[in-house]
Amino acid sequence: MQPYSDGGRLLVDVQQVIPLPEAAAYQVQVREKEQRGRQDRAERHTIRRRFWAGLLTRAALKTSLHANISPGESNWIAGSSGMRGLSFNYVIRQNEGTAELYIDRGSEAGDINKRLFDRLHAEKEEIERAFGAELSWQRLDMKQSCRIAYTLPLGGWRSEESTWPEIQDAMIDGMIRLERAMKPQIAKLKSEIV
Repeated sequence: MQPYSDGGRLLVDVQQVIPLPEAAAYQVQVREKEQRGRQDRAERHTIRRRFWAGLLTRAALKTSLHANISPGESNWIAGSSGMRGLSFNYVIRQNEGTAELYIDRGSEAGDINKRLFDRLHAEKEEIERAFGAELSWQRLDMKQSCRIAYTLPLGGWRSEESTWPEIQDAMIDGMIRLERAMKPQIAKLKSEIV
């Protein structure tokens, strides 16, 4: 870069630093990488939509919790708990699935998410006894939300499709048990917190 002054204005003459052939090759590499990223996202979204379609079909035979939900491309689908800001979510990752109670009343809620979590955590033993196993209690102090989760390492959306029914059934079972264990506690919270 070469600076020039013209009547109090500063002008800069910029010379190309990257030789043209190398710049063209670099731009081609960047475009190819972006295209591969778009293809990977499109594939991941298509696979997850198929996974969710199967899970929701199977779940409809056992529970109405996610009855009005359509399969999507995200790695999660949510159902209402009956209390604002608390949702029963299925989460699918490449190699595992999760049934969780997700707590997030929004940024305007201040510390209410943490208070709701703490109230539920105070009943941890009773909740886990009703659930029938240990849960992952994630207060997430550096984040707005909190979660109480049951993760199944049976497989995820990258697993062979022939194993999906087993994974989906385990996730559905976990969700039914989680909802059953949480419903009485959520009812208490609703009477205490507006």
